[in-house]
Amino acid sequence: MWKKRIIWAAVGVSAAALIALFVLALALTHGGSTVFDPPEPRTYADTDRLQIVTVQMQWNLPDFASCDAFETAIARLMDDGMAQVDPDYPALFVFPELLGAPLYLDGDFEQAIGEDTFAGAMEVVVKRNLVGVLFHMARFRVSPARALFLTKGHIAGRTYVETFSQLARAHGVYISAGSIPLPAFPLAEDGSRLAYTVRGPEVHNVSYLFGPDGRIVSRQRKAFLTALEDADGLDLTPGGVDALEVVEIPGARIGMAICLDGFKDEAVDRLVELGADILLQPSANPGRWSPGEQENWLLSAWRQVQRWPELRCAVNPMMNGNLFDLVFEGQSAVIVHEDDAKPGLTYQDVPSTGGFLALASQPDTEEILVTILE
Repeated sequence: MWKKRIIWAAVGVSAAALIALFVLALALTHGGSTVFDPPEPRTYADTDRLQIVTVQMQWNLPDFASCDAFETAIARLMDDGMAQVDPDYPALFVFPELLGAPLYLDGDFEQAIGEDTFAGAMEVVVKRNLVGVLFHMARFRVSPARALFLTKGHIAGRTYVETFSQLARAHGVYISAGSIPLPAFPLAEDGSRLAYTVRGPEVHNVSYLFGPDGRIVSRQRKAFLTALEDADGLDLTPGGVDALEVVEIPGARIGMAICLDGFKDEAVDRLVELGADILLQPSANPGRWSPGEQENWLLSAWRQVQRWPELRCAVNPMMNGNLFDLVFEGQSAVIVHEDDAKPGLTYQDVPSTGGFLALASQPDTEEILVTILE
């Protein structure tokens, strides 16, 4: 469906454009790099207490019009969260899935924002970046949608990475930065450098975890894709379950299962077997928060925590609001074993289930939840 809506924008190129295509090939393939500063020592009064800040975001497209607009929007959310935590103890901020996707509007925002649909906005951006899209389509034999991510990934990626890196360092906290569609950019083994270089056709729904020194602590790619992400949609590349990893931070061993991955036993089982005791499930639910959807979400992180005693909790931040004509809704939650839960918490339209330590009050608003694990 998505391919059919945008493929017309990638045809009819002139001979002059073809020549320009190959002249610009090198610039389109190499987008520079981010080199992270040497780490600064970070000590805490008590590493047995972990503060978890679950950020429920709401789409506001002007926040993605430029790098400065994005930095301002994320900095405001970080300030709101920092006002509720103790700086003497480690803190982990957890943002929702696909929060970085609209960064691909940067440079084309004024032309795309007038469209009524997400597919229409993609058509506009493809057409305005036609030389790069055609180059990557020819080089890797990929769809226009994936070619667009390969073309503009260095712009979106640099804004996303450097914003979260700088804010993690400024506040001295860990940040699980939701996710964003990005090419498989080369990352130094120690997290000290990320090169915005396109070396292959892969584009993943990927999440980065930043440490309090601003470095990339880990990178996780979504293994199971939804209809929005598959070949007829955004045309992303699935990651591998075998590549899932666990990273240790003060007070926790973190495993990441991006949205649909949290429903899949093979993904969560691997993370637990690797030693995860906290499961992060950044999500963006593309639909209304109906009673049926709420029942369905009990089959993801909520079910995984109840079936695995080793998991102390799961953190499920939700993106909500409108992305053009696409509607996202969901209640963000911190999920624990039923014996450790706060009484009376449950999704708004389902019978009381227990198992929630914190829960957003609404599925369509911005909200920040702060919980403490000891």
